[in-house]
Amino acid sequence: MTRTLRDKMKSLGSKRRKKIEVRAQQLIAEEMALRELLFA
Repeated sequence: MTRTLRDKMKSLGSKRRKKIEVRAQQLIAEEMALRELLFA
């Protein structure tokens, strides 16, 4: 049986999950900034 990302995230500890969420937001913000530069 395959595991979804949601299942994997549920199995992680709360500290680890929070670190992943923070890093994901950083990467999204960086991508958005780079897109703005590309289309400016």
